Amino acid sequence: MKQIGIVMIGLVLGGCSMHEQALNSKQILPSAYSTEVAQEENEISPQWWEKFNIDPLNALVEEALVNNHDILMAYERLEQARTQVRIAEANVLPFALTAQTSARGVNADGVSTRSEASSLSLNVAYEVDFWGKVAAQTRMAQTSYMASQYDLDTLRLSLSASVVEYYLRLAALQKRVTLAKENVQIAQQLLTIVTHKEAEGLATQVDINRQNSSLLQNTVALVALQSQAKQTANALALLVGKAPQEFEVPLVSFDEITPLRVGSGIPSELLVRRPDIASMMAKLKNAEDAIIVASAQRFPSFKLTGNTGLASTALLSLSNPLTSVLEGVLAYTLFDGGNIKEALNAARSRGNEALLAYEKTILTALKEVEDALLDQALSTQQLALQEEILALEKTTLAQSTLLYQEGVSDYATLLDAQRSFYQAQDQRATQLLSLLNATVTLHKVLGGGWEK
Repeated sequence: MKQIGIVMIGLVLGGCSMHEQALNSKQILPSAYSTEVAQEENEISPQWWEKFNIDPLNALVEEALVNNHDILMAYERLEQARTQVRIAEANVLPFALTAQTSARGVNADGVSTRSEASSLSLNVAYEVDFWGKVAAQTRMAQTSYMASQYDLDTLRLSLSASVVEYYLRLAALQKRVTLAKENVQIAQQLLTIVTHKEAEGLATQVDINRQNSSLLQNTVALVALQSQAKQTANALALLVGKAPQEFEVPLVSFDEITPLRVGSGIPSELLVRRPDIASMMAKLKNAEDAIIVASAQRFPSFKLTGNTGLASTALLSLSNPLTSVLEGVLAYTLFDGGNIKEALNAARSRGNEALLAYEKTILTALKEVEDALLDQALSTQQLALQEEILALEKTTLAQSTLLYQEGVSDYATLLDAQRSFYQAQDQRATQLLSLLNATVTLHKVLGGGWEK
């Protein structure tokens, strides 16, 4: 009779099984990027920064991936997610409860006595997953763990790129500081020339005052660049997980750093190349299972007891399985004040939100790649033009200095040539940094060699 009752439960409630629609994205990816990329460019390797061939930079990246506090906290979050997977997986296994009792009493004379009698009981139970709730909860823990892993990979990728960017910025600032020092020296030399000219009656005090002002302005610019370099080094120390006071950065010559070249592939490859997209997909799957769990709350849960019977906290009795189950279902659906229904609606809404977030992440990734490709192309052109400008300004300064010393040209022409040459040098360093940063950003937005 008991077996018949169990079969009846399956027959009656089988029609109540849930058919939740999967949250599938209808996002259509373009076939190619708008900005063309040269065919000879290379694919990205997981340790892409090593292609710069800068040993101090390689050491800093590896140190940051081990000691950065955000990375360490992400590892802790990953361990917490792994623990939740173990807990969820344990819930699908039978569990046993034991109880032991002993007694202590008082006799007729009021003397305390100890009873050696004790009892031990063992109860074993196993939840029957009629509605797929337990399985969905297990998958939720697993997808949460996967999302945490992908979030960690995203953070590692972002951290690597940040270390490279700050190192390149610091090298560029060192170059600009050197240029600023040279410009101060040139201004000092010109001040000496103007002073001699004034003594010979070939210049005025106004010329001396103007050159003194130029010297002071160049000195102020130098101090500002030195301050920027120190702050950049401090930021790099934080990324590496060290105190700024004990941090030293061995820098290579900025002029020796060559921009990397990389192939962008096709847009659809981003789905498997970017860990942030993989994370959003895992969270989307998690939301789907959350809907299943919320939907299962409409129905009672059952456990197999140690004597192979059925037990349910939702039902008062299973002496009549068919009647009891039907009453339990009605109690769930009619007399819960609508809480379960609204919880299911909320879960579905969160699922739709997760789907939209997933699609937005894809669109954002496409935008970031397009921006990086365009930035790289424009920065390459601008650097080439700036190098032509620098060559012209260098020639102009040399000619202006010679003409002024010979008395053929006036001081204003020389001062203008000096300023233009320094600005061209400084702008060339800035433009090279922009190109380097564009290539670093492109590596990052393409996934940095990561694959799902």
